[in-house]
Amino acid sequence: MKNFLTIIAGTILAVGFSGLVFAADQGMMGNKAMQEGMAMAPMSAHGQFANYTQTDFEAAKGMKRVLFFAATWCPTCMGTVKNLMEQPTGIPPGVEVFRVDFDSSTDLKAQYGVTQMDTFVLVDAEGKKVALWNGGGVEGLAKNIK
Repeated sequence: MKNFLTIIAGTILAVGFSGLVFAADQGMMGNKAMQEGMAMAPMSAHGQFANYTQTDFEAAKGMKRVLFFAATWCPTCMGTVKNLMEQPTGIPPGVEVFRVDFDSSTDLKAQYGVTQMDTFVLVDAEGKKVALWNGGGVEGLAKNIK
């Protein structure tokens, strides 16, 4: 009986590990750079997409600022990140999009009334919420930023 349980446990572990390797090979684990939260480069003459820091957020006061609340483990969030990175010209000129870590930014979530991931918040020069919407990627930005 002991050998039988050992064989079953070993089989379960082997199958589980194989599934993870397959998922990683198939790109199901997401882009490593996106998952690690690496800074994203400015995007041409159009808007920019970068990780949130208080310093950078304050420095962008002259631009339209959008906070994007996302988690690296959220598939829809990573789809939005991919969309924003692949279509940089879709970010309106003069707009700075800051990716905010949904899991660790509890104060910002409370300040802007964010209750779910893949949420965008447009703020004014004083940092007050002007608009809030969920999802939509580049198309959502164009629709919600006037």
